[in-house]
Amino acid sequence: MRPEVVARISNAISTYLEFNDTADTPLPLLWDALKAVIKGEFIGISAVDNKLRREKRAHLQQQVMELEKIHKRKWALRVWRQLSAALLQLPGIDMDRAEYAALCLQQSYYVGGNRCGRLLATRLRAQHQWAAVPSIRLSGGLAVTSDAQIASAFRDFYRDLYSAQQTDPGPSLPYLEQARTPKLTPEEAAPLEAPIRLKEVISAIARLEALKSPAPDGFPGSIYKTFVCNWLPS
Repeated sequence: MRPEVVARISNAISTYLEFNDTADTPLPLLWDALKAVIKGEFIGISAVDNKLRREKRAHLQQQVMELEKIHKRKWALRVWRQLSAALLQLPGIDMDRAEYAALCLQQSYYVGGNRCGRLLATRLRAQHQWAAVPSIRLSGGLAVTSDAQIASAFRDFYRDLYSAQQTDPGPSLPYLEQARTPKLTPEEAAPLEAPIRLKEVISAIARLEALKSPAPDGFPGSIYKTFVCNWLPS
């Protein structure tokens, strides 16, 4: 993350907490609103970056067109070098667009993967083809391939399985009654029931994976690690 981005987000967090972290503000509301502020800052930064990227691409394309015209009229080493340098910069901008498209594709799988739609239908169709049972062999050794016979074989198998006579649990009851299950002592249970301490929160944040989100808000672990000093009490 660029230093100027870190500085801008840190300043936004500090300003927000300065005016909103009051005694009458519920902590869940404070936290949700803070995440909205952070997302807004990232959206603003992304909008500026996209505008600059589009302007740079348009400028490079215009420069390439002008240099190509000059290069066609009369070959010159200086013009050829300028044209080559401009052409080498274009793939870098296109690579950023490709990375963004891949990110959007992953997001579409995350957002729409479990909803009724074309994406889910395509995934289910592929999964159905992979999990289809083309044939099954009966207990007598005969292999059947029709859907009705396969369904009947599965039905008969599970009917016999769940209608089998249950085993008498009597012999195992004395053993279970005498078995000694481990129990926590009051001293061992006390830390588990105690309030969460600040150093435990910091330790948990330090163990987060940078590119994975620990919550449905979509913030990766790198966000928590970068700004941990901003939103934790000193």
